[in-house]
Amino acid sequence: QKWKTHNIETKKKRESQTICLDYKFPKKRHIRKSSEYKTVFDTGKKYVSGSFVMYIKEKNSPPGRFGVIASRKVGGSVKRNRLKRQAREIFRKMISENERLDIVFVSRKSMLYSDYKEIEKEFNNIIAAYYKKQRRVV
Repeated sequence: QKWKTHNIETKKKRESQTICLDYKFPKKRHIRKSSEYKTVFDTGKKYVSGSFVMYIKEKNSPPGRFGVIASRKVGGSVKRNRLKRQAREIFRKMISENERLDIVFVSRKSMLYSDYKEIEKEFNNIIAAYYKKQRRVV
């Protein structure tokens, strides 16, 4: 955990406030085994975007987990790791721990040429489409 002190100015007085900035992506939220990836691929719903493909599978208990795939076709290790960091950050911000989704994110080469906001918007659209489809089915 990172602790940071912020100075907040109000009309009455100047205050210091210490807050915790927790930007961690814990291991319990990772899809790590190849068998877990295979399960999501085989039984999950596939959503295709211009920059990536997402497989989403609902599970019985929280927390939601996330796996990222970036093949060497996408680029060198620096580019692949950048894409993976961006994808994990979007997942961390958008999906709460209470949600029961396993998501596998497969990046495409075109993701290199998209900016972060575009990728985030596509991610949101796919999650919204998933929940919209789930409401119709139930």
